[in-house]
Amino acid sequence: MTAYFTGDSHFNHINILKYEPTRGDLWANVDEMNEALVERWNKVIGEDDSVYHVGDFAMGQRSQAPAIFDRLNGDKHIIPGNHDMKPAQLEEMGWKVLPQLYEFKVSMAQRSQRFVLCHYPLMTWNKANHGALHLHGHSHGHIAQSSTRFDVGVDGVSTWMRGWVIGAPISAEQIVDHVERNGIEYDKVDHH
Repeated sequence: MTAYFTGDSHFNHINILKYEPTRGDLWANVDEMNEALVERWNKVIGEDDSVYHVGDFAMGQRSQAPAIFDRLNGDKHIIPGNHDMKPAQLEEMGWKVLPQLYEFKVSMAQRSQRFVLCHYPLMTWNKANHGALHLHGHSHGHIAQSSTRFDVGVDGVSTWMRGWVIGAPISAEQIVDHVERNGIEYDKVDHH
């Protein structure tokens, strides 16, 4: 089992192709985008993997959201974003709904890593000064990346991970490898 992260998929959101020009360049219409995002998700996520979605799963024709959800691999968790359905509706669909701010530790082969998840980017977070990494969405890669805060949304990962395929979820291992390979440390803004 591997832990993966993504967010801001905006399934069925026609206007996202206009608001996010990269998507408009890649896909001619929302159906093409939906299919590509499902394919890219399932290419890396296995049935036994856990996926943490940091919000804004679907917009537009929300009645079609359950059908898309059912096609996606993995054990799926969500932190509701500002464009998501109510938590009870997400749970009915099959999501494991997490609180707005969620902290947990992921165990990997030779190490473990604490993550702090929120739909929104934070300036500081619990244990930031002790190696915790903050993963978020919402901004679609349009705000400056801070040292240990990462936009893991569909449009965000490619802004800090060179060569990333837009829409592909990223694993905890890949994030930690990126931090270690680049010697990234927390920009201390407080003593926590």
